[in-house]
Amino acid sequence: MGRGEGLGGVWETRVEGGGREGWRSGQQLGRVSKDDALKMYRSTVTLQTMDNIFYEAQRQGRMSFYLTSHGEDAINIASAAALTQDDIILPQYREHGVLLWRGFTLQEFANQCFGNKADYGKGRQMPIHYGSNALNSVNLDRCF
Repeated sequence: MGRGEGLGGVWETRVEGGGREGWRSGQQLGRVSKDDALKMYRSTVTLQTMDNIFYEAQRQGRMSFYLTSHGEDAINIASAAALTQDDIILPQYREHGVLLWRGFTLQEFANQCFGNKADYGKGRQMPIHYGSNALNSVNLDRCF
């Protein structure tokens, strides 16, 4: 696999296409538009605020389980911004920023955290195992 020089001297490799011919290296990353940069900033701030609220709710005993994305929030948003809406994502813990970027609402996060009747998992998943068929996000599945 080749390495290409990205912006600011950061090395990057891109995989494009679906077959063996898809490996291409040495491509420059495009500039981030002002609108995308603002969306990234707003999404990161929203994610941090949501994490603080849900973490406090968990510490107060209002929900059984919650993990924040503190320290990993910006990479969630940045990696999501590099994908298309058609890309399937298989998020793990602390990666809910990807769904936020794709349009998962704060109400949808709350529904899944509290396991209420509007929860897509029907309350059968642990609170932070988010998923959305509409956003091509597969639920993290854990049996304890």
